[in-house]
Amino acid sequence: MVVFHEPHLGGATRSVTRIVPILGARGWEFCFWVPRPSGLFDHLSAEGHDVAGAPRHIEYSGRAWRLPPGPMARARSIPPYLRRFREYVRDRSPDLVHANSIMTLTEALTAHASGLAVLLHVHEMLPGDLRGRLLRRAAWRLDQVVAVSNASAAPLRLNGRTPRIVYEGTPVP
Repeated sequence: MVVFHEPHLGGATRSVTRIVPILGARGWEFCFWVPRPSGLFDHLSAEGHDVAGAPRHIEYSGRAWRLPPGPMARARSIPPYLRRFREYVRDRSPDLVHANSIMTLTEALTAHASGLAVLLHVHEMLPGDLRGRLLRRAAWRLDQVVAVSNASAAPLRLNGRTPRIVYEGTPVP
């Protein structure tokens, strides 16, 4: 199961979706959880993937919480969102949850609490502030943390643990 936070087909999303057909040819099966409605949901559906989602208003900064629909509406939307996510996880019972970005940490922790193996794939640079420290500590509650470069892995180091570096998937001729 792959969890995306972006509503569109951006770079971090493309890095994962590029490898899906290759792994599919080797017998892997995928399902996706994405913000819905969204262009990404429509794209994955049009490609015939098992995809579900719900409106996603989870953010990790005070500034983002103040954006529409506002902090109260965002807070009220999280319990039903996570309820739908847990139902999808329970229905699909994936062998692995691939949380594709530090921004999917809420879903990753929810899946982990349900007893599933979770890999957090970090594409971004963590900030050096309190928020970054809290995200780093939460990330290491999961089964595995990987990063796309040494630079993005460095801020994630904690108590002697360092994320593995993984290179973006692309077909090789």
